[in-house]
Formats: sequence, structure tokens, C-alpha cells
Amino acid sequence: RRVLFRSLGAIEAALAGCPGLRAAACRVQGSAASQILAAHVVSSDADAPPTTDVMKTHLRRTLPEYMVPAVFAFIDRLPTTVSGKLDRKSLPEISVSVAVHDHAIISPEGEVEKAVARAFKRALKRADDISVTDDFFLDLGGDSLAVVGVVLALREMGGQWARFSPRDVYEFRTVRNLANKCAIASPSARLKAPIAYGAAG
Repeated sequence: RRVLFRSLGAIEAALAGCPGLRAAACRVQGSAASQILAAHVVSSDADAPPTTDVMKTHLRRTLPEYMVPAVFAFIDRLPTTVSGKLDRKSLPEISVSVAVHDHAIISPEGEVEKAVARAFKRALKRADDISVTDDFFLDLGGDSLAVVGVVLALREMGGQWARFSPRDVYEFRTVRNLANKCAIASPSARLKAPIAYGAAG
């Protein structure tokens, strides 16, 4: 984590060099194991801001994966102190519900993918659509607590799902990969009643 804090300036400089961005500021939000890297960016053209995919691709050309922010949000200007320096402490926390998610949504196919997608949405307390290729951590803002929520939601269905562990979520990370893992482990697996989910959990 100390490396991450020292690297914020490097991430901001890389983001500021992304086509379509004028400035950027990053912060680490959350606590302990649930910390994620969040980026606040200022677009050069408010009518044509760069997509998250463009920003992430730009960063990955020069930075390691762990330095790529998990969530992005556009702001009009960066907060500054009286002396004109970046006021990082004034950057608000970015919730998953307001983060920029502008990549294509690939809907789940088949009962296994749909079950895993419901588990993701329940654990993340989301009602909007998620893509089966969304990374649970980098794209959806998942943390260690949400990982436990996914595992519990899947285990409620019993059968092959009872073998799921937090390690599976950390390793496979997307709805599609987790569903494929389940299909390989138990091709004839049957699901019980669907999981309820919604904004309230």
C-alpha cells in the first residue's frame, strides 16, 4: 500500500497525458483489504470525454496493472488549496454507482452465467446491468467483503456451488470465467431457486 501512495503522482501524470484529458488526480479510498485506487479526471472536451477503456489502455502502456485505477469519475476541476496545490483530501469517494462505466455490456448466457451475475450484483448491491467480462475488482469496484458476499450467495444454491471459495473469485474475477470454472468442474450441475438482488441488497 505504501508503494501505491507514493505512486499517485506518476499515475496522475500518465493520466494527464491521455488524449482527451486535461488533468487528473488519484486517491486511495476504502480501508485495509478493501482499498481501491480511484481517479478523478478533467476532460478537455466535456462533450466528447475519453472512455474508461481508452484511459485504462493508455495507462497500461506504461504502468503495471496494480497502478491502473479501479474506478473513474469526471469532475469539472481539481480541488486546490489556497496556495494552488492539489487538495487531494478534498477528492470525494467515488461510489460504484456514479463511476464511469461506458464499455459494452455483454449479457450473461445460460443459467450458470446468470446465477453468477446475480451473485455479483447482490454482493455489490447493484441493480444495473454488468458485463460477463467485467473484472470484479478493476471494473466493478469489488473488495474483500464483496468477495465473501459472492461466495455466500453461490453457496446458498448448494450442490457444486458449495465448493466455491473466495480464492475462486480472486483467481477467475469475471462472471464468464467463474461460470466456465463451474461448468468444467460439474458439467451437469443444476441450480436451485434464483438469488434475489437489488439496490438494497
